[in-house]
Amino acid sequence: MAGPGRRPNHSLLFSPDSDLDLLFAVLGLIVLLALTVGPALQELAEERPGLALGLLALAGLPALVNLLRYRRAPWGCAVLPAGFLLYGLAFAAGLSGVVRTLLLAAPNVLFLFWDGVLRAVRGRVRAAQALQDVARAAEPTALLPYLADRDARVAAAAAEALGRFSPEEARDALQAAVAGEDLALARAAARALPAVAADPKALDDAAADSRPEVRLALAEGLLHARGGDLVRCARLLAELLGADDESVRQGALDAFDAPAAPAEQVAALAPLLRAALREALSADAVASAERLWALGEVGAAEDAELVAEALAASRPEVIAAAVHALSSLAGGGDAAIRARAASALEAAHARLRGEHPLGENPIADRLCGELESLATALARRDA
Repeated sequence: MAGPGRRPNHSLLFSPDSDLDLLFAVLGLIVLLALTVGPALQELAEERPGLALGLLALAGLPALVNLLRYRRAPWGCAVLPAGFLLYGLAFAAGLSGVVRTLLLAAPNVLFLFWDGVLRAVRGRVRAAQALQDVARAAEPTALLPYLADRDARVAAAAAEALGRFSPEEARDALQAAVAGEDLALARAAARALPAVAADPKALDDAAADSRPEVRLALAEGLLHARGGDLVRCARLLAELLGADDESVRQGALDAFDAPAAPAEQVAALAPLLRAALREALSADAVASAERLWALGEVGAAEDAELVAEALAASRPEVIAAAVHALSSLAGGGDAAIRARAASALEAAHARLRGEHPLGENPIADRLCGELESLATALARRDA
């Protein structure tokens, strides 16, 4: 299943055009640094040029690094205005340009040192201790907290260590954790359950959990476990791709597209997921964008007509997903399938244009462009 076709999960910090926004943010930061650090450099440039360059690097590089690391460490962007605030206070107090620049740099340097050095060292020490605790665990319940550890090595070691105990002991411990109120632990236990116990009753109970995050974790576990129940996995994913919570829908979309998923399991899942998605979409009053994206990845040309029905949706993300799926499915079909898809695309284009005249709505304009482009491409195939 191809990763490039998957719906992107955009950062909440910037808009969907995040690369362009980041470029403007970097350029804005450079301008601000030039305006603020300039006086200090002028003070030092003639007498101590080396110190001037060092001061420029101290003020500029940590700030730029924190901005560029916004996906990994969003709080790094929060310290940027703190530095400029300190600079403004120092300016109001009449302090020298050098002191003002040092105060400007301080929050960024301290955050970078804390996040990049201290946290990493502390994390390695904590993980080493956790791995020792996992190795010494005398009963499966002692391993449960480590299944939800944020360090993947610790979580994997805890899951592997469950194999030291009988399947019944491990199953009972995991079932108790799945039923518990701790969501992180319930998710970790549900993910580990298929590899430890193939007991249908235990899997049924986890699949019936009221929390979609737990059911998603179970689906991930079924996909990764050798000999996992892929029929159950497909049904869970098809259900969760239509969940109310967007993060759950995105998680279900990511589950079968993750690089860590075994290739043979993903290949075996594809036809099962296709059938489950067709069933879910046929029963949907309103299709979810994620189900359409997924069907575009695992479907066949015969699914194009079902996808085309979603072009009548009112939500732009659903229309965009239907266009993406049709571009994958209809192009591989026969002339009749392409003609029906092109007709549905043209009808959706006419409806959108009637509701939103050109120039009135940028989103509608973009969708109309995509609809027209794909309809033209399909028509040319048979010209």
